[in-house]
Amino acid sequence: MDISQTTDATAIQAPERIPYSLWQLVRYFLRLGTLGFGGPVALVGYMQRDLVEQRAWIAEADYKEGLALAQLCPGPLAGCRLCSMEWVPA
Repeated sequence: MDISQTTDATAIQAPERIPYSLWQLVRYFLRLGTLGFGGPVALVGYMQRDLVEQRAWIAEADYKEGLALAQLCPGPLAGCRLCSMEWVPA
């Protein structure tokens, strides 16, 4: 078996992220902050569902890394998660 065949076979295809504008992000978080219900942990779950799974604005690995960083910071979890999004390239 050729080494290039094993490399191609084991490569994991990451789903493509869809580009988003600052205005779309602001609108999303205004809506989430206004209509979201259930506290910071629930809002983080909504963010994962909406931004990672449905809209594909953020890769799952980037989201999980940002969430881990947000849990280390003091303050509301959802707010810290929003601030950590600046590290995710658009």
